[in-house]
Amino acid sequence: MRYRFLRAAVAVLLLIAVCFSVFAEGSTSPENSTSGAETSSAAQYARGELRGVYTFTVYGWGHGVGLSQMGALVYGDSTGRFNWNHVQILLHYYPQTHMAYDEDLPGSVARGGVSYPLRDYLAHTTMAEIGGYISQKHREAVKAQIVAVYTFVRRHSFSVSAGSIAYTSKDPGGLIYACVDEVLGQYLAYSDGSTATGLFAANYPTWTAGSGTTWGGGNYEGLEGGVYTPEKVSVRTVTMDAADVITIANTYNAGRSNDQKIHLSGDPSGWMEIVAHDGAYSDNIGYVTKLRIGDKTMSGNAFRTLLFRVPGVPGLRCHCFSLRYDMRPYEAETETESVSMQNE
Repeated sequence: MRYRFLRAAVAVLLLIAVCFSVFAEGSTSPENSTSGAETSSAAQYARGELRGVYTFTVYGWGHGVGLSQMGALVYGDSTGRFNWNHVQILLHYYPQTHMAYDEDLPGSVARGGVSYPLRDYLAHTTMAEIGGYISQKHREAVKAQIVAVYTFVRRHSFSVSAGSIAYTSKDPGGLIYACVDEVLGQYLAYSDGSTATGLFAANYPTWTAGSGTTWGGGNYEGLEGGVYTPEKVSVRTVTMDAADVITIANTYNAGRSNDQKIHLSGDPSGWMEIVAHDGAYSDNIGYVTKLRIGDKTMSGNAFRTLLFRVPGVPGLRCHCFSLRYDMRPYEAETETESVSMQNE
């Protein structure tokens, strides 16, 4: 009896939070059932026996722009059906670029203000990015990754922030160092000779994303999206409830004027909606180009980035996702991985 009373109290506090924490004018609560049946889900929700759950099914891992690391492992597998070399892999994922070469190499790369010898930096970064997935049959994919890393840091004048690219102190081993030596100085360039962007991420849902629809503005040259990638797709299910959405809205609203804030009102089932996506995974699922939360719309990647700043709310690995809302028993939810990533 005490437990049921506490659950009912939680439901009341949640409705109060909706009205006052997120400026929700004219909120309505799900207990207003026309039937009045005690067994209805609306009545159960009001008593704290059910909660509204938003389920995100997330496809892929990362921003989806440029080289797919898991896709490169499939393309570069010497025992597989493609058996591509590193140049074929790179020019596939970075159309409108060509291979270039530095005769005079920089002695070091700065990462977060710390300087590392170039050869060691490339090896340790490659180890951090894909080291757990590789073997001798993946030499060409490893070389493609190294060239992408070198291209990325070259574009940034060999000085990058600590958070922009991975790094590990773990020993990269002989395979990675041998691959570094084979491609040292190679990079991707645009037709005007400038260094390409060199963007990459872990796992993509069949097609790459456009840089413009991911971050806004125009596309980087050759990164308009729509490049096929053959890996098995990582699929993860993440759940949130109304309290999480309130926390997200409050984080977004901090420091904004009232006309710029997210306002939540009405039944929580209508608080979030996918408005548009690019169909990268299927007719019904793709990189989300427009998501509505309350009375505001933003890109799927902007929403994903916002979640990085929200305490206690699960994040999304990629902005390719589906979304549904339903009622479930009031119990703990966990993330689940329904399809494993290639070689994971």
